[in-house]
Amino acid sequence: MAPSNHDPDYQLPNSSNAIISQQDCTNTRKNGRGRTIGLGVSKKKKKSATGKLHVDIPADKMVANGPGAANFVTEVSIVVLKNAPFNVKKWGKIPQAKLDKIVSKVLDTFDIDNTTHNNDVILETAKRLYRNHRCRFHQHFSQYNTNEIALKHKPEDISEEDWKFLVDYFSSPDYKAISERNKVNKAKQVIKHRCGRKSFQAVSYDARDPETQKEPNFQDLWRMTHTNSNGEWKDDASKEIHTKVEEACSELATAEHVDCDKDMLANIAFKSVVGERSGYSRGLGAGIKPQKRKAVTGLHEELKKECEKRHDMEMKLKDVETQLQEERKMREEMTAKFEESQRQIGEEMEKQVEAKMANMFRQMLNFQGGQSSGALTIESESNHRANNMTTDKPSSNGVSTTSQRKVRSKYIKKN
Repeated sequence: MAPSNHDPDYQLPNSSNAIISQQDCTNTRKNGRGRTIGLGVSKKKKKSATGKLHVDIPADKMVANGPGAANFVTEVSIVVLKNAPFNVKKWGKIPQAKLDKIVSKVLDTFDIDNTTHNNDVILETAKRLYRNHRCRFHQHFSQYNTNEIALKHKPEDISEEDWKFLVDYFSSPDYKAISERNKVNKAKQVIKHRCGRKSFQAVSYDARDPETQKEPNFQDLWRMTHTNSNGEWKDDASKEIHTKVEEACSELATAEHVDCDKDMLANIAFKSVVGERSGYSRGLGAGIKPQKRKAVTGLHEELKKECEKRHDMEMKLKDVETQLQEERKMREEMTAKFEESQRQIGEEMEKQVEAKMANMFRQMLNFQGGQSSGALTIESESNHRANNMTTDKPSSNGVSTTSQRKVRSKYIKKN
């Protein structure tokens, strides 16, 4: 609604609250980016093959992570602004039908399953963004001195009915008491982080180990979110918490707990230092809900139990390793025996082959020797016959040589 030109109490909607004249009212609008209306998300949906956008919602987290997280938050913020009523005192008073409609709208935009966990993440994100919108509306309301002036300068993204309710509620004693209490608590917060709009859990998700996909422990996450790019701490309070966590880790890493996982020690030590509050884990941002509140002594008991479990697991692994070594030794012994048996069999076979070869060689030699003797006998007999045939030939006088030799021999003996 435009300001009245006859209203002398009209004030600029800025922190200065300076009273301006009628002539200045025409140039009060500033050029700027303007409020997000979801055009970027709509364009991306049209370019998508499925008509939906991708986003990762881990099963153990209550926030969306990954490259699509920014689109998810933007879309949920727009859906909340268009569908959630602001004429109620708090989020818990919104009718269930409205909440179901918010979930349905988000599911139509993103390629995620309609599960209880995903629906809870959508509503948890919507609840946080709903509070952000109410805070923005309250900041706008606080710029005006009276409810009448505030009613004349309704924000563009809220209905007349809702704005009237909020103006009355913001000016009520109950809300003022809550607001003052929140201001006091806010003033006590001296710790600063460097993440801006990005959640701590989104930082943790992006810092996963590329091989194991394991996220950093709570102490490392605290360092990532509370130090500048040069490694310096944002404030002394953040550095002090880090120092206390290191001291707590040293105390927990006693001989009893020395074998425990380093990340588990860091996580438990961090919880013992920063503490927990109902429904929220301090120092970790939105997205992680503690199962139940525990005192420091309870954390020590938890650590002891975890260490015992780890010790039992290590003992079981050692038993398995010992059994595997024994089986490996038995296989090696069996292999050695088999190889020795094969070697002995081979040597025996070689001896038998050599003996058979030697026997065959002797038989061959004997066979060849017998053939040579027979040939010599035959040759000798042939020569003898030939000689006999030669000597028995008749002489020129018709008497054989042999006969002549016999006569001659007898004559010699007589004389």
